[in-house]
Amino acid sequence: MEIQRFLEDAVMLADGEDQRRILAQHLSGMEAARQDEFAQALKDHADLLMRTDTQQCLRVTKLLEALADISGNPQHRALGLLARANACSIVLGEYRQATDLYAQAISIYAELGRQVEQAQAQIGNVFTLGVLGRHTEAQVSYQWASEVLQANAAWFHLSRLHVNLAIIH
Repeated sequence: MEIQRFLEDAVMLADGEDQRRILAQHLSGMEAARQDEFAQALKDHADLLMRTDTQQCLRVTKLLEALADISGNPQHRALGLLARANACSIVLGEYRQATDLYAQAISIYAELGRQVEQAQAQIGNVFTLGVLGRHTEAQVSYQWASEVLQANAAWFHLSRLHVNLAIIH
């Protein structure tokens, strides 16, 4: 099944056990790379919904968390944490919770040795740390992430990181 169609169908599932059962059925026939594509598509969809439909955004983050539970893939878990952290930070103004969620995702990426993803997760974290007045931590996170993103030519993400630092100063 095409990822976009599966995404649309999955988002329409009711929360709960039926959702998990149907999601598990669909995922069982998918190879790992397709599951990764679907997880990333859910994360991207949640990010798009943040400013237009908060409730649907939160439903998508729950669906992504269910996918992570079913797949057992820590990268899927990190994407779910990031989606929820972004919603907490950008939409809900729950900065402490967002910082905790970012920290969990950052920890997963560190354990997996995924430095670029770890640095990308710092983008939102720098902002929330700054909003909470934790400027020294924000600066340390910014510095590390900036070096990693620059070394990996991740210019778009580096520019987002710079913007977040500028906003909090």
